[in-house]
Amino acid sequence: HTTYATPPASTMPELGWCVGAAVGVICAIRWASAAVYDVLIVKMTSKWYASVLKDLEKSSTLLDVGIGTATALRNNKSLVEAKDLRVAGVDYDARYIKAAERRVAKDAKLRDRVSVVCASVYDGQVLAALRPKGGFDAAYFSGSLTLMPDPVEALQAVAAVVRPGGRIYVTQTYQKRAAPVMRVVKPLLRYVTTVDFGKLTSTGEAERIFRESELELVEHAPIAGSVDTVFQTAFRTVLRVPK
Repeated sequence: HTTYATPPASTMPELGWCVGAAVGVICAIRWASAAVYDVLIVKMTSKWYASVLKDLEKSSTLLDVGIGTATALRNNKSLVEAKDLRVAGVDYDARYIKAAERRVAKDAKLRDRVSVVCASVYDGQVLAALRPKGGFDAAYFSGSLTLMPDPVEALQAVAAVVRPGGRIYVTQTYQKRAAPVMRVVKPLLRYVTTVDFGKLTSTGEAERIFRESELELVEHAPIAGSVDTVFQTAFRTVLRVPK
């Protein structure tokens, strides 16, 4: 008769332990989502913030779309203070906003200059309530534009609360060459890391978004000292709201 190999008795308990450990790790990462965000994102975005804040006029008002944990902004607090900027930050992730509120509240240089709210950029009522008299001098999407379901609509929604002639800044990495595996993997990373990296966006797709926004393209150039590989490059884009 035929004899079948019997798996060791310890196999199932070991498998259960591995699955349990994996679930535990993922749960721990999700519980510490704000900290994970800071580890994976902030070193890069702090440079992006610096490039934008340096460009603003003194006493400017800024709408920060996708402010996250506000750590990148805090890392540039000397610029915020020196230029006496006023920043209103929005983000749809309540966990990030709670972390941002704690960071802002603890920092004397930011406490009276930065406010944050958990909201969608598509919520016109929220944006209208945040809008200072005459409109924001500038708005900023730090790696957040291509996370939006409709980036063109997001740009138009923000342009509605920026003063005529004001600027909208976008910092983002775009693909220069096809990476089929990452096109599938990148959107799935959020389920493990809790950080929404969005989908891969080509330079051509980015240019289409900016063109369809009907805003004036002032600048679209690589960010010095940031991501620049054979596959992708970080760009800073500046758009002007029509007068």
